[in-house]
Amino acid sequence: EDAPWVRTAEGPRSPADLLRARWRAARPGAAPLPRPPIGTRRFGDPQAVPRYGVPAELVPRLVTADNWSAGAWLARHGPAALVAAVHTLDDAPPAATEVQRGGERLRLSSVPRESRARLNGFLEPRDAMLVDPGYVPLLAVGAVLHEWIHLLVARERLADAAGARGTTLELPAPDPFLAEGLAEYWTDRLLGPIAATAPVAAVAEAEKRARLAATAPDDPHVVGYLALRLAADGEASPESLLGRLVDAASLAALAPGGDGPDLVVPAPGRRVLVPQATFTIEDGVADAVELLIRAD
Repeated sequence: EDAPWVRTAEGPRSPADLLRARWRAARPGAAPLPRPPIGTRRFGDPQAVPRYGVPAELVPRLVTADNWSAGAWLARHGPAALVAAVHTLDDAPPAATEVQRGGERLRLSSVPRESRARLNGFLEPRDAMLVDPGYVPLLAVGAVLHEWIHLLVARERLADAAGARGTTLELPAPDPFLAEGLAEYWTDRLLGPIAATAPVAAVAEAEKRARLAATAPDDPHVVGYLALRLAADGEASPESLLGRLVDAASLAALAPGGDGPDLVVPAPGRRVLVPQATFTIEDGVADAVELLIRAD
């Protein structure tokens, strides 16, 4: 991803350079974009997933130092180590515990339990991408770009949550059609100059969409991609479309107040409540002192 092997009018560029240039054109003033580390995970087929880290802006809303020694520990080890320590808390409360709030039942959970249960992780110490080790490296270029776009968009969404008020922090899940549409469409655009140098690099992403269109036409990768392709035809520039949709809540931002029928895709609820934990840390391991379910 970082080697400058792609031929462009400006000279050899790396796939990472192409992504950074597109992102900065859409998000002027964006912070530096180091490539997240790429790890491996055996999925059993060519697949990759992003693991969503906690932006530095969000850490003070998640964890606070209650005394001098806690503040000194945080200053010495840093926010990422603090978030990593939260992942060592015991898996309390019991997995079957639920809380009734109004007409909704929330499943009680914990950070380490959710991190293990979700492919994308939960409040991870840092961004990362996991790729099946059987993925042919050149074919995996598109997959890595796709997951990196997910991480960039999620980072801005999580950073925005840092400004929310109140004692309870709510982290809404992204609209899957918008999230996958952005990742698919922008990966497709990034693969243009890459495929001009190595045509096989675009095969895996195109094959994935074709397969899903035939077997699961309502899949967010398919619907989101087609929606963005249509929207881009009437946009002044693709970068302005990306800049607008990164801040959007759903695909409805493409055509607010449209007359077409809604597409309703049933999906199971996944809302969980993570109790507030007071804990101490020794050798990087957190020991819970108190768990508190806030009613406000």
